[in-house]
Amino acid sequence: MKRLFFVLVATLVFSLPLAAQSIIDVFRLPNATYYNSGWGLTADSSNLYFSSNTSDATLGRKILKLSFTAQGVDSVMLPPGVVSSQGLARDGDGNFYYLRRYTSVGTIMKFSPAGVLIDSLRLGSSKFPGGLAWDGSHVWYSIYSPDVEAGLYKVNWATKQVVDTILVPTLQPYGVTWDGTYLWYVENGFQGDPQGMFKVNPVTGDTAGFIPAPVDPSGTRPNSAAWDGRYMWLLAEPVGANTGRALYKYDLSGGGTPDINLMPDSVDFGYTRMGSARSLNVFVQNVGTAPLRIDTLNTPLGVIWASFGQPLPVTIPPGGMDTIFVGFDPMVYGAFRFTFQVISNDPDEHSKPLLAKGFGIYASSHIDAPTAYDFGSRRGGSSNVWYMTIQNQGGPQLVISGMTVGMRPFNLDSLVFPVTIDSLQSKSFRVWFRPTAATSYVDTLKITSNASNGPLTTVVLTGIGNNTTVPMGQPFWTYTVPNNPRTSSNAKLIKGVRAISDINNDGKADVVVSSENYWTMALNGNASVSNDTLWAFNTYIANTSAGSIGSTGDYSHQKALAVANLNGDAYKDVIIGTGGGNEHVYALNGRNGQILWQFGTDHPDSFGLGDITGVDASIDFTGDGIVDVVAAGRATETGGVGGRRSVYLFNGATGTLRWSSPLPGFTHAVTAIGDISGDGQPDVIGCVGEAAYKATAFSGVNGNLLWDFSITGSSSGAKEVLAWPVQGQTPDVIVSGFWGPIFRVDGESGTQMWSRPTNGNSAMQLLRLKDVTGDGIDEIVAPLLVGGAYCINGANGNIVWSLPTGNTMGGAVIPDLNRDGIDDVALAVQNQGVMIVKGQDGAQLALYPTGTAQAREVAIVPDLDGNLSYEIIMGGKDGNVALISGGDLLVSVGENVNGIPERFELGQNYPNPFNPSTTIDVSVPSQANLALKIYDVLGREVKSFEYENVPAGTHQIVWDGKSNAGTQVASGVYFYRLTAGSSVLTKQMVLVK
Repeated sequence: MKRLFFVLVATLVFSLPLAAQSIIDVFRLPNATYYNSGWGLTADSSNLYFSSNTSDATLGRKILKLSFTAQGVDSVMLPPGVVSSQGLARDGDGNFYYLRRYTSVGTIMKFSPAGVLIDSLRLGSSKFPGGLAWDGSHVWYSIYSPDVEAGLYKVNWATKQVVDTILVPTLQPYGVTWDGTYLWYVENGFQGDPQGMFKVNPVTGDTAGFIPAPVDPSGTRPNSAAWDGRYMWLLAEPVGANTGRALYKYDLSGGGTPDINLMPDSVDFGYTRMGSARSLNVFVQNVGTAPLRIDTLNTPLGVIWASFGQPLPVTIPPGGMDTIFVGFDPMVYGAFRFTFQVISNDPDEHSKPLLAKGFGIYASSHIDAPTAYDFGSRRGGSSNVWYMTIQNQGGPQLVISGMTVGMRPFNLDSLVFPVTIDSLQSKSFRVWFRPTAATSYVDTLKITSNASNGPLTTVVLTGIGNNTTVPMGQPFWTYTVPNNPRTSSNAKLIKGVRAISDINNDGKADVVVSSENYWTMALNGNASVSNDTLWAFNTYIANTSAGSIGSTGDYSHQKALAVANLNGDAYKDVIIGTGGGNEHVYALNGRNGQILWQFGTDHPDSFGLGDITGVDASIDFTGDGIVDVVAAGRATETGGVGGRRSVYLFNGATGTLRWSSPLPGFTHAVTAIGDISGDGQPDVIGCVGEAAYKATAFSGVNGNLLWDFSITGSSSGAKEVLAWPVQGQTPDVIVSGFWGPIFRVDGESGTQMWSRPTNGNSAMQLLRLKDVTGDGIDEIVAPLLVGGAYCINGANGNIVWSLPTGNTMGGAVIPDLNRDGIDDVALAVQNQGVMIVKGQDGAQLALYPTGTAQAREVAIVPDLDGNLSYEIIMGGKDGNVALISGGDLLVSVGENVNGIPERFELGQNYPNPFNPSTTIDVSVPSQANLALKIYDVLGREVKSFEYENVPAGTHQIVWDGKSNAGTQVASGVYFYRLTAGSSVLTKQMVLVK
């Protein structure tokens, strides 16, 4: 019905005579609350009077007297409580009629010229008044709601009775004024009616004319008008603004108003080659009713210009059009932007902006690269990366034919040339600094290309090596996970950390971290001071598929991050289980972070399938030489219903689902375990809380149930699990309730062997510590939420030692650091840091403090600095990551005080992978005959080194990748075996080409 009514109104407007009128001036009112809420407007022959709809207790009761240039002259303050004006009128005696707006009712209040209340008229309830006028003897007010009563109402003030009613054809009549003969009302246009001033015959009620409001694409939303005896004034928003107020002054007997319009009002030349000037046209329209005169077009004398193509001024008749020619001729590289001002006689857009922009690029390929980079001071033996970005700032392709460096401490990743970079594109190249001595290094990186600015580009590289020893508990480097560009979330909690294989060819392990802001990324393990990513995988796939590893609040999240070689390339790959809206199992290539396989879907309708709460990749179920992946998917709704509620076994190499089995409820950890069913095949243990509250053993062959171990009551089900191999027997299971206890369970029968209460504290992880008590059975370390940490006797569940460290969020067992023959423990103590303690008694060895950034997850990393001690990777609450030294064991464990090794050692080759050659360290405690032999994956010998009477010490053997016959061997995995007397040591390496 309203739509039909609007059509009728539009027809009426187009049939009305447009009153001869011109806007002769426009006054922008100050940008302040009082003016921006302006509503009431009236006038006499000398001044305007203005009131505001603001509810401010002071501003709302002010009537402001304005000159005809919109300057404040005087004001009248009304009594307190008189606010929110929606109309203002003035009679011949100077008394004010003030329309006071309440929630759904209005009151007309009469005040003396000094602001003293004389009397008032309360209008009917549920009516929304919009304006007031005085016609010399009566008050008129408008009603804009309800729609059926939209109109003008005449009041005999003496009797307070409505004596006449004119229903109007539009739905939002606001301000009302009287020109001595006719009524005028302002249509706001809120419901789609034409915005402007309607002229009404007060005798017949007929609409006699219409003046449109100033033109603006989004409208100017007028709300009041006033007649000063000669000119009509309109209160509306300024053209080109959605806020504020302006006063428009109309001459109703004028010859019309010019109105400028630019099509388009901005031009973008995009990327433009130097020497190739471009021109675009902008059409200037006069959409007004009087001639438009363009007086000035300011234009810079530079790369962007504009012209009418003829001398100014230029006059455009109503409905006419002319053209501005805008040009762009860049002389240098970069962005250019200029706003022209088209100055005309348009009264409300006297200065019309015209934006022109463009970007200049070189006509030929042009290389932009840094001129120098300083690595600063870095630890000797470390590997430090700089991502050098090269951009092509020209039009054709940039072809880089080579890059070289001179000194060995500086090098590049292996690259295949030529490398092409398209116009305005960039590529990053990894430049490495690997200092070997405590000295300063300077070198020049040379880049050859087809760049028009020179075939040779040089980058000066500098760095300093230092021989500083990093003590136990101090960081080799620190790092903060970056923001994720796909989300505004600043939550960067590190939820998982692990060591992975060497992926940057420096012979040292690298690390992987997973964060709450959806990153799983590999970092350079052997860095110094600072770090950078080697690769990053983003699990914010889309707004409907975003989630980090594990399930929120199910600490420790380490159980949702595993590493294992899945594709047979000798590198550990990364397996994660995600929650939130992502809910996947991802197997990621450890070398580059690319997806090997995945389980899950990103379809928008898939949200709520159930978080993947745990993954494990430790046992080969299929016999193909590749470990397989087990995972647990949880319920989605209170009561442990909905969602996956299952345990899964995937083929590690392909991701093919071998079986799934129900685990009804909110799952937690899951693990593979050796054969406990007697069928010669490994099996699986899964943990679940609400509503099943148990640990369950599944057949690794088909997922059939083997046994359930119930953990009910206040324990809230099974949370963490640890496979517990027993020499000469089937393995047992260590499992914890969500709030304790911790149990040892017989692997074959699922019956309890012992129980260790935790005083209601939750075990964050379960860790295996080599025998401390001397009974030949390993112990269990359990970091506890609130309760610190327990070391538990593996044989009987008794406490060996405990620590009152408060919230201890995770831990890792680290090979012996203090030379007492017993492995030690690193604990992530939330409000302290990483605490390194003796495995024997829990005594503190070192502390890496984290302060408010907290410590949340830890894992061990193989030796980085060549002193035979393992290191520790730590992640915290604020995305903070640190690799912490395990101390210096070189003298006491690897060598005696005379620098002689105490035992035969076979070092990991470096670099690894390698091409074309690699170095292998061999440590000899006393003179001996050595044989080092290299085999391919089929066990065939490809190269042999034999030495007699090798003296004690550390020696290097270099293999150039050639066979005994002197031919270059193929890329692939190789094994090297050292035989020295009765000692036989074997390691693995990879040759890549």
